[in-house]
Amino acid sequence: METLGQYLKKERLLHNAKIQDVSAATKIPVQTLQKIESDDWSQLPAAVFVKGFLKSYCHFLGLNTQDVLLRYDQQSIIPKVAQPLKENQKVSTQKNYPLYVWAGILTLAAIIFLFFISKKSEDIETATKLYSPMEATELNIPMPAPWYSEQGIQYYLRSYDSVWVKIQVDEFPVVSFPMDASTYKSF
Repeated sequence: METLGQYLKKERLLHNAKIQDVSAATKIPVQTLQKIESDDWSQLPAAVFVKGFLKSYCHFLGLNTQDVLLRYDQQSIIPKVAQPLKENQKVSTQKNYPLYVWAGILTLAAIIFLFFISKKSEDIETATKLYSPMEATELNIPMPAPWYSEQGIQYYLRSYDSVWVKIQVDEFPVVSFPMDASTYKSF
């Protein structure tokens, strides 16, 4: 099948016009006309300029402009043969995601963040609550043997982190002891 460049060159030769005559009449540089006739589209400027050149060329030769532009559009969408990269040329591997993808990712991150914050506040609420002996039994909280006689009010202490506790209950002597994270003591 005849390419667009071959077609234009054939038509120019049928009109007995030299490439210099076309260049003088259309103000298109000779090198550009040669690239058009040799179908060297990659060496030409943007498509909008090429279409302008083709219109001027068609007007000079008396050709149907719409036909030529349609052939150019059809020829330009045919995939080009992959050319090897030049020495200084780099291949871009960066992907540009649409805005809605980034919005979805940020929304998901916010939901996960809020979930963990609410979970932490539930743990703090549970830790600050004083359990009665009955509640501690129902919740299956391990209660170590008391280090004092069981009289009066009982308090339960839960630690979130490993800590060192120093405490005195009523008239009993001061007691200090370490508490591991997530452990309970009763007083």
